[in-house]
Amino acid sequence: MYPEFTGGSERHGVVPVASALTLAVAMLSPSVAKAEWSGGLSGGAVIRDGAQSNRIRLSLSNDTRPLSHHIYADWIQSRGEDSYELGYRPRYWVTEKLYGLVDLSFRTDPVININRETTEAIGVGYQFLGNSQQSAVAEVAVGARQITFSAPGLEDLSQPFARLRGNYTHVLTDIARFRLDLATIVSEDVQETSAEVGATVDFGTFAVNVGYRIIEQRIEGLPTISDDTVTLSFSYGL
Repeated sequence: MYPEFTGGSERHGVVPVASALTLAVAMLSPSVAKAEWSGGLSGGAVIRDGAQSNRIRLSLSNDTRPLSHHIYADWIQSRGEDSYELGYRPRYWVTEKLYGLVDLSFRTDPVININRETTEAIGVGYQFLGNSQQSAVAEVAVGARQITFSAPGLEDLSQPFARLRGNYTHVLTDIARFRLDLATIVSEDVQETSAEVGATVDFGTFAVNVGYRIIEQRIEGLPTISDDTVTLSFSYGL
């Protein structure tokens, strides 16, 4: 599914999370399990803070309503460091536009001083636009995050947080689309804001993706960190 990680103790943290995601999918009701899943595998070059890196991403989605699902695994290798994230995002649609959400994720990102982070969140989302040309969604959620930092002198954290997220997608032509993602997470000692803009040219089972992402993180006791990433990747639909 993605390259084997050999980053010492980090490897052991992935196993229980991956197992939990696998179990969650296996426990889906028969009606959901029979519904159509779509997804893709993408890989390509990344420029992260001026250094050339590699990235592989796997995503699977099931847009069946009222219960939809999204599962993803993301890996970036930069400057000899492995950064990766696993996540599961079910959505329950109450109406055509309003839904409840659950987000479960695990990540490690040494570039921004995160040795290990797990998050669990619940919230609501609303789709302001939803047609063949445009989609606009806003979400608000609350949850808990547990962080082990890689920077010396920082104690592990386990804190509640609040998150606001927005997404906009616009279909430009029959094969091209534009997207914008914004998110901010606030807790007592850590604040993180991210913005990502990208475009995809889709040729059916094959697509070309370009994107730019910036993350600004404030950790109590450390200078503010800004991390920017430019991505060129190629996707194959599953």
